[in-house]
Amino acid sequence: MVANDDQPWLPYEEDGHVHLYLKNLLTPDQIGGCVMLLDYPADHITEWHDHSFTHAAFVLDGIFVNEKPV
Repeated sequence: MVANDDQPWLPYEEDGHVHLYLKNLLTPDQIGGCVMLLDYPADHITEWHDHSFTHAAFVLDGIFVNEKPV
């Protein structure tokens, strides 16, 4: 189990504005990958992108919409 109550939410900024907040739970130094909590603002839409690695998302509150590009 990883305790995260002591960790602050860190803003993730890009293009001069905050897209989301995150907490790093496990880092590449610890496990060769990363595990993090992400907090997206309501109605946030991320531009379509892909990754060179596998990842998973578990939605704890709200609705996560993932759409392919048109």
